[in-house]
Amino acid sequence: MGAVIKEQKQNTFNSNSVHILNFAFLSFTAQQPNQTITLTFTSFNTECSFDFLFIYDGASYNSPVIGTFTGNSLPDVVVAWSGNVSIELLFIIILIFYRVSKITH
Repeated sequence: MGAVIKEQKQNTFNSNSVHILNFAFLSFTAQQPNQTITLTFTSFNTECSFDFLFIYDGASYNSPVIGTFTGNSLPDVVVAWSGNVSIELLFIIILIFYRVSKITH
């Protein structure tokens, strides 16, 4: 079974702060028809509520979501019954810029 990186994007928006939205979308296909794909996690650590892992039972974003994870709790075993599994990793970086003016007396 091999992984295919289908998409990788970065978006930046907002004038007073910079929100950088990064994501990667990978898809796996079973070697034989009618096989399931089982994902077992040995470690997991993302920034809670800013970084997310979405798992789909299928080869696209339109496939049913079978797992959504954030934080550092180890996810349970996830099984994709369709013979395809897609993984989306989304992480958000927020940088805020302040204008500092020198005050003179």
